[in-house]
Amino acid sequence: MVFTRQNPPSGYYVYAYLRSDLTPYYIGKGKDKRAWKKQRLEVGKPTNESQIIILKYNLTEDDAFILEKKLIEEHGRIDLGTGILRNKTEGGDGPSGRIISKETCEKISAAKKGNTPWNKGIPRTDEEKLKMSIGRSSKEKDKFSWNLRQPHTTETKSKLKEKALNREKLICPHCIKEVDVSNFSRWHGNNCKNY
Repeated sequence: MVFTRQNPPSGYYVYAYLRSDLTPYYIGKGKDKRAWKKQRLEVGKPTNESQIIILKYNLTEDDAFILEKKLIEEHGRIDLGTGILRNKTEGGDGPSGRIISKETCEKISAAKKGNTPWNKGIPRTDEEKLKMSIGRSSKEKDKFSWNLRQPHTTETKSKLKEKALNREKLICPHCIKEVDVSNFSRWHGNNCKNY
């Protein structure tokens, strides 16, 4: 059975990201659409979704952890010099298994407290904290002028329009549409839905 982002497997599963030579470079455990979503600070997923394969599905979470750990051990990790995978942990426990040095923990703690080299250990004032909080809140954005985006002048608009009209165009051989060079490789060519 073929699984996709729109049709993920049921239950927990173990998946692999494959290189172009079809060797795995990452093995993970997931549920729902996890295999098709890249998380922050993780190994990137392949751009071609056919290189994302589900190895085993409809597992309990414990069984998925055990299989993930076994497969990572079999293929080995690049960072340890034991194999071909880019995984950062031995598996079986998710990101919580990542080993962080005491020095790194202290740096993270200092950054959260505001004691970093770029602010010389001076904690943020209440006013700064309020501005940051309001900046994140979409309802309050219009109360502060520093958070507003200035509209383009007519001169700038005409320059942008002229630049857009003069962009180099290519014709997609699959859908026969004329598109900008900048968008061609993302939406057309080998990535065209009519390919």
